[in-house]
Formats: sequence, structure tokens, C-alpha cells
Amino acid sequence: GGLSPLVLPAPSAVLATLWSEIATGRLWPHLAMTATEMALGLGIGAVVGLGTGILLAEFPALSRLLRPYVLASQLVPKLALGPLFIIWFGFGMTPTVVITALICFFPLMENTLTGIGEVDASRRVMDSSLIFALFIVITALGMLLYEAVRLIERRVLHRFSKG
Repeated sequence: GGLSPLVLPAPSAVLATLWSEIATGRLWPHLAMTATEMALGLGIGAVVGLGTGILLAEFPALSRLLRPYVLASQLVPKLALGPLFIIWFGFGMTPTVVITALICFFPLMENTLTGIGEVDASRRVMDSSLIFALFIVITALGMLLYEAVRLIERRVLHRFSKG
């Protein structure tokens, strides 16, 4: 109640501003730029992360050499790198793409490395009937869990219903 609109604007003011930005067309170029930055960052992070994961999994000596540096790069908060990237790359698309790529890189690299390391090489053969069978099992399990949660929800929220 007592907060300044500068700190916390009313929802109606936010919606009015959003509508104004959409109606005037000022929002669209910024939205397109953000989507481009996200797509480029994701693409670069995915390609580099997947490639690095494969290399580190296939060459253990390289993994022992590079893994500490990769881990150290992930421990630095990405927001702290923003000002440094702006100094290095200037204003524009590049710093945002680099930060997005870094955010995407580590999970893809780590999952690729773990996946390749954990799968027995004699099991790289594709068994499409097994894959489809597992899709059915996973779908059935998901549906059962969903319905169980719905049942629990109905029983817990029944006492709060209006009717």
C-alpha cells in the first residue's frame, strides 16, 4: 500500500505500458533482437558444449587437463561477467550472446560427458523397438503420476471449494 509506484507499479500501470509498447510497435524490434541473441547463444553453447563433452569423454588426458578450467569458468557468476564482457566486446549483441552461450555450455558439456562415459560401448547399437517400448512406459508412468496428483489435489482442496 505505501510503496512508491517507482518501486512497485500497479499491475494496471504495467499492463497499460505493455499495451502501449505493443501498439506503437516499439517492443517488436527489441523482442526480435532478444530472440536472436538467445538463439545464437543457445546454438553456440550447444555446439561448443556438445563438442567439448565428446572430446573430453573420448580423450581422458585432455579431460584431466581441461576439466579444472571448465569447472572454474562455471563457478564465476555470469552476471559478474556482464560488465567485463561489455568492456571487452562493447555494447550490442556480442556480450549477451557470449553470456547465453556460457550458460548453455556447461550443462550440455557435462551431460554429454556423463552420457558418453556411462554408456557401455557394446550397447551403442540402436534398438528402435526398445526405444518405442520405453516411450510407452514413460508416458504411462507420467499419466499415472499426473492423475495421482489430481486426485490428491481434489481431496486436499475439496474443503475449500465454493460449491
